[in-house]
Amino acid sequence: MGNVSIDPEDAAVLDMIVEPAAPKERYGTIVNEGFRFIALGESGCGKTALMRTVVYWTLMKQYARFALIHDTKGVFPEYPKSIQVSNIEQWRQRGGFKGGDIPIVSFRGDARADINVTAEEVANFSLEQARQGMTLPGGQWVPVPHVTVIEEVSEAATEGRKRVKAPAVLKLAEQGRKMGVSLCATTQETINMPADLRSQATAISFGRLTGISLNYLNNINLPPGMVDVIKGPNNGGLPNYDFVLYIKGKNEPWDGKIHRLSRRTVAMFE
Repeated sequence: MGNVSIDPEDAAVLDMIVEPAAPKERYGTIVNEGFRFIALGESGCGKTALMRTVVYWTLMKQYARFALIHDTKGVFPEYPKSIQVSNIEQWRQRGGFKGGDIPIVSFRGDARADINVTAEEVANFSLEQARQGMTLPGGQWVPVPHVTVIEEVSEAATEGRKRVKAPAVLKLAEQGRKMGVSLCATTQETINMPADLRSQATAISFGRLTGISLNYLNNINLPPGMVDVIKGPNNGGLPNYDFVLYIKGKNEPWDGKIHRLSRRTVAMFE
């Protein structure tokens, strides 16, 4: 993908999310280990635009070579510039990416043809791609880094949303990083965020939340000041397109800021 200049403040926020996938030296070899990002917020709050920007940013930084998107919810694709296929079989028949393709494929299903594609199937395919990897001239095997996106991860969760029920999705969350896979997921309510996926997340964005989702914030061990900001005045939540960012592993996991990507940055990847 070509170089694109974006707002420096936007770049800094995106870098906080994707940093775990930056190249690192391991035993004399440069590898990309992947990140885990959950974008949380109500419909229309801007979480999909944020997620899409994160995916493109990861590719632009060359932290991943391609992206696999499970996108079956809406009539229109969340990644309009991606290659769109109904399922894994159709993608195999296509023969993968061609010269000049934007390296993003969306698995959409096809309601008219009664073709479904599940998060589990896309995650299994992601694991298959990760296991293939590539062999360096010296004979050493290394993973081929990529990003897998599960839109509305609650559909891959158990009843009550306590755990991830899709084995391949859970394996990506727990073990995919060492195979170079970055995993991204969206969900609309805090109660729909599976605990085992949340525990693996390296970054979580919180957009507009109202109602019961605000009450549930007290159960997930966030900094009190961050919770107050997410709840907003009179428990009205954040304005649409605003979000706060929790970064796991930092002494101060919240930077104390409310973020909003510029319209120019978001428009680049629509």
